[in-house]
Amino acid sequence: MLPSLPPELIDYIVDFLHDDPFALRTCSLVCRALVPAARFHAFQHVILWERWRHLIRDDTYLDAFVVLLQSTHCTFSTFVTRLTLEELDYNFPPPASNAYSALRKHLPSLTSIALSQGTGGRAIDSQLSGLADLVPHCANLTHVRLDWVTLPLREDIFSFLALLPSSVETLELVNLRSNWRNFVDPPSEKAMSIPFPAAQSLRTLKLHSSDWGVPILSEVLDHFASYANGKRVQLCTLQLLELQAHDFVAVGRFFDALGGILEDVALGFSQGVHISNPDDVVQQRLDSDIDTFLACVDLQRLTSLRRFQFHAQPLDIVHSRDNKGKRTFTYHLLPGMLTSLSAIQRLDEVTIRLAFNKWIRPSECPAATQLDALAEWSELDAALVRLESVSRLLFLATFERTLWPPPGRREPQNVKFDMRKVYEEVLALVPMRIPRTVEERGNALSFAAQMPIGHK
Repeated sequence: MLPSLPPELIDYIVDFLHDDPFALRTCSLVCRALVPAARFHAFQHVILWERWRHLIRDDTYLDAFVVLLQSTHCTFSTFVTRLTLEELDYNFPPPASNAYSALRKHLPSLTSIALSQGTGGRAIDSQLSGLADLVPHCANLTHVRLDWVTLPLREDIFSFLALLPSSVETLELVNLRSNWRNFVDPPSEKAMSIPFPAAQSLRTLKLHSSDWGVPILSEVLDHFASYANGKRVQLCTLQLLELQAHDFVAVGRFFDALGGILEDVALGFSQGVHISNPDDVVQQRLDSDIDTFLACVDLQRLTSLRRFQFHAQPLDIVHSRDNKGKRTFTYHLLPGMLTSLSAIQRLDEVTIRLAFNKWIRPSECPAATQLDALAEWSELDAALVRLESVSRLLFLATFERTLWPPPGRREPQNVKFDMRKVYEEVLALVPMRIPRTVEERGNALSFAAQMPIGHK
C-alpha cells in the first residue's frame, strides 16, 4: 500500500518521526518507499565525536563517518545539511588528516556548521588550516556557531572570521576563550586588515560575552563595524548576552555606527547581586557599571528598532524582606533603558524574560513572592507607560530545573517537581501582579510561562 501513496503524503507521515532516530532507521529498513524521507530526517543533522558515544542516537564517530562518505555505495551524503563537531581540540580532528577535505567533497548541501570544544579548554588554532579547507568552500552555508572554543590570539579570531563565506546569514559566538594578555594593547593594523567577507551578508549576529574577562565580544563588534564601514550591510538582528562592563564602550560604538539599521535587539547582562549578601563594594561596582552603560550606550541610536528583548538575570526581580532585592543591577538599569527606548517611534514589541526558581530556595522565595516584584516595581511601571508606540509587551517567565539541594547536601540536585502546578500558580497570580498603569491598554500586555523540556 505505501508504495502507491503520493510522495508528498509519505513525506508528511515521516515528518512526525523527525525527533525519533530509531523509528526513522526502522522506516528505512521495512519499506523502500520510506527510504528517501526517512534518510532526509535521519541524516539531516550529523554530530561528530572523536569516539563513539551513543549508538542509538545521532552522535557519530568521525573516522567511521568519513569512511562511509568515501564509499562508492554512500547514498545519504546529500541529505546532510547540518554538521556539528563536538569536543573540537588541538588534535581532533587530526590536523594532518584529510577529514575536512573529505567533509567538503562529500557534503555539498551543508547549510550549518557548529563547532564546540566542550570542557577541553586547549587552544584550537591548529585547526584553522583544516577549517580553511572546509568552511569557505561550502557554497550553501548560511549558519555558523562557535561554542566554548579557545583561540589564543586576537589574530586567530579574526582569521576564523575571514574563513566565513559571503553566504553566511547567521553567526553565533558563545563564550569564546583566549589569552587575555594578547588584548592588553589595541589590535595591530595587520589584525584589523584581515577581511571579514560575511560582514556584508550577515542578517543575524548573536554574541555571548566571555566569562574569562577577555573582551572578545568587543573585538568582534569593532571588527565588524570597521569592515562594514562604507559598505552595504544587511544586519537587522543583534543579540548580545552575558554583557560585562568591559563590553559597554564597544557596544556604544557599534550602536553609534550601525544602530540605525537594527530592527531586532536583545540584551542581557552577567551582573547580579544575591539578595542575602549584597556586599557594599560589589554594589558600588554595579552602580558604577550602570552609569557606564547609560553613558556609553545610546539606545536612541536604534532608530529602526521594532523588537527589543531584555534577559533579566536570576534574583534581579526578587524582593527580600529587608528590601535588598531593589539594589540589583537589572532593577536600576531596565527602567532607564525602557525610558530611552520610548523615543523610538517604530518600536512595536518589548519582551522581558524573567528567570524563576534558580538559586532560590522555594521555601524562602516561592513563585508568588517572586511575582510580587512586578507589582511593586514602580520604576518599571512608570517606564512602561512611556512606551506609547509599543503594541505588544510580553513578560516571559522561564522556570529552571535546578533547585537548592536538600539539607546535608552541598551539590545541586536536579529535583523533579510538579511543574504544571507551579505553572498554573503563576498564571493565576499574574493578573494581580502585572503593572496596573498599563492595564487600560487592553491586550497590549501579556504574560507567558515557559517550562523546562520534559516537565509537564
